[in-house]
Order: sequence, then structure tokens, then C-alpha cells
Amino acid sequence: LSNVFLLLSGLAIALGIVVVRSSIAGAFSAIPKPRIARPLCCGMLFPTTRWNAQYRYRLTQKIANSAKGRNREIYSMILTMKKILLTILLLTTSNSTTAHRGGLDSNGGHTNKSTGEYHCHRDSCNERNGAKKRNQQQQTNSSYNRKSWPHWVDEDKDCQNTRAEILIRDSLIPVKYKRNKGCNVTWGKWNGPYNGQQYTKASNLDIDHIVPLKHAHTTGAAGWGRSQKRSFANDPENLLTTSASANREKGAKGPARWKPPLKTYWCTYAKKWRHVKSKYRLTISVTEERSLTVMERTCY
Repeated sequence: LSNVFLLLSGLAIALGIVVVRSSIAGAFSAIPKPRIARPLCCGMLFPTTRWNAQYRYRLTQKIANSAKGRNREIYSMILTMKKILLTILLLTTSNSTTAHRGGLDSNGGHTNKSTGEYHCHRDSCNERNGAKKRNQQQQTNSSYNRKSWPHWVDEDKDCQNTRAEILIRDSLIPVKYKRNKGCNVTWGKWNGPYNGQQYTKASNLDIDHIVPLKHAHTTGAAGWGRSQKRSFANDPENLLTTSASANREKGAKGPARWKPPLKTYWCTYAKKWRHVKSKYRLTISVTEERSLTVMERTCY
């Protein structure tokens, strides 16, 4: 449609130029050509000066009146052409702002190359792809936010939050608490499962989500409510005491991008990963499945 409007604009401009040129040419052709008073031959007298002055005055008035009329016609034509061109430009601008680049596919829609979004322009396309578009919109609007996943909560109200309870569970010896209140763990004995090193100071340790929160968000948990996200973030089956350095090196990576440096732990790690994914019905990608299979070969 934009090409059609551009073509119409060009034709209108060309037509306006032709009309104005013809009007100007008509104005000049309507001006009477002055006749030069020539001396009379055969002994006759020359035209008097008074006659020449009257003739020039009448000629000047006639030219002025003719020019005024033509000027009014030309001015009216120019105003009309301006209105036509303004209307065409407005239509072209409104069309270009709502149009998208690229043609329509067999479904009556197309993908915007600049944004990657799919747009429908026919009713059949809307019916066929309505659910897909809604899912894409929800995924776009629901970006990951760690604050939406409440963790390290005290579910049983015993002053020990989830972190303290996992430290107590994974310690090889009875732990010690800060100020003997039995709330914050400070000392114990832990084996780092990812690197095989041993730790005694709780401040050197992190509680790792085996399946990271952000990874879960991108593999099926984006639409969860806050309550379900809270349960996932504090599920003991998805939590493990690890060294702070190993936990931060892992980040939100899946098995395709990160594996425990200690290969003897690969088998256990892969089994725990699969269990959590199955429990919460999270998807496993092709590359993720391939990496899990590689780690599971160490089980035999």
C-alpha cells in the first residue's frame, strides 16, 4: 500500500506542475501584445503624443486586470494542489507507521526481522496462532527476578532458616552456632561435593540450588506463582552445601555449560538434576540431555 500511495503522490505532483505551467502560459498568452505606433507614410501626420499616452494607459490597465484574474486562478489551483498533497502525505504516513516489513506467509502473518516477533494480519492466522502469541507475550513480560523466588525462609519458625538447616544436614559433625542461640551456624565439617575439598567455617560455604532458579525460570517455571517459586527455592532436594567459589562459578548454568570439576561426583549430580527436573516438570533440552548422558556414564 505504501508503494501505491507514493505512486499517487508522484502523479499528483506531476499533475500540479502541468496545471501550474499551463496556467502561467495562459496568463502570458492572454496579455495583448502592444502595437508600436508607426509613422504614417505618404505625407500623413505622425500619431500625436496624447494618443500614445492614452493607448499606453489603456494597455496597462488591460494587462493589469488580466494578470489579476490569472493570478487568482493560479492561487486557487495551488491551494487545491496543496490540500491534495497534504491528504496523500497523511495517508502515506499513517500507513507506514502501522505496516511491517516483509510479506505475509501462508498463515497470513510474518515475523518482524528487527524484533523477532510474529504478527498476524488475517483472522485465520489469529485463530491458528492466538495461543502461541499469548505464550510468547507472557514469556516476554515475565522476565526473571530473583526477588520473586523467596529463599532462606524459616518455615517451622524455629529461628533456623533454610540455609542453617542445610548446613546442619550436610555437616559431618555437630555444628556450632553463633552466640549459642541455635540459629546461625558458624562451625562444622563439610566436604565440598563439587571439588572434594573440606571446610570447617560456614562463612566459606554457599547453599547451591542444583537446578538454579534462573534456569528453572527459563525451562518452564516462568508462569509459576510466588508460592510455588518459594517451595522450589527452599526444597531440600534441590539444595546442596558447596564452596562459595564453586557455586559462583556455576551460576545459573545447566549441565551443557557447567559440570562439577570433581568427576567422581558426576553420576550423583546428574541423578539429582534429573530428579528435580522431573519433580517440577521442567523441560530438558537436547544439549542438556546429551550432557547428562555423558555424566551418567560414570555411574557404571
